[in-house]
Amino acid sequence: MKGALLLIFYLIFLASCGEPGRGKRVQDLSPKLGATMEESSELSAYEKDIAYNICLAFRNKYTDFRNTRLGQKFSFEVKHTSCSGSTPATLIYTVLTKAAGENPLLSFTSSTGGVYFQGVESHLHGYLAPLCVHLLQGENAQNTYDAEDGKMQIKFFVDEGLAKFKASFSKRELNSSSPDFGKFMVTREDVLTVVGGSILPDAMSGLVSERVQTIFCSNGAYQELKQTFMLHQVQ
Repeated sequence: MKGALLLIFYLIFLASCGEPGRGKRVQDLSPKLGATMEESSELSAYEKDIAYNICLAFRNKYTDFRNTRLGQKFSFEVKHTSCSGSTPATLIYTVLTKAAGENPLLSFTSSTGGVYFQGVESHLHGYLAPLCVHLLQGENAQNTYDAEDGKMQIKFFVDEGLAKFKASFSKRELNSSSPDFGKFMVTREDVLTVVGGSILPDAMSGLVSERVQTIFCSNGAYQELKQTFMLHQVQ
């Protein structure tokens, strides 16, 4: 417990202070939707500090969730803006479950269905898994890796005192008449806020308190799915 509290306090300090001139808002970060993906690079010292501590929080959360929180209830507010317009916010009630096998995927499972983010982000599963495997061994990591039928690029930053990361998914432009033919273009981005302080009464470090996914629509608009953590119940 003492070690976990030290990690939480460090994350608060890191998010509050950061590196001079490095505090950014997500709209200031490249690459942006529709833009060309940047070249892969190693994490800067500033990003590495944030990334390492998020990976450590994710690892601690995974152990805690798997050993003590299976079957407990988590609720989320979900707001969905489709290509044709927005829908009213809904509450999704879930139970924490796990898949079979070694190092299983943990999920927030709802009996009523609905559109929401089900998988639990951890050091083993999710966007940061390819980076955490290096960072938790004391190594640096590249910010880009192959994913699905494209590439994923991760940027770490601090926004309003909270540690966050942006995952930008890019696909190669295959239209030979396009000036961007052959380039990887950003088609989807996810911005995740990771709990690193006393947001929750039981200091559940590593929980993703908010996730916003934005995708291009064929009509030139955007669709957005925003999921916000609301409540945790033991029973």
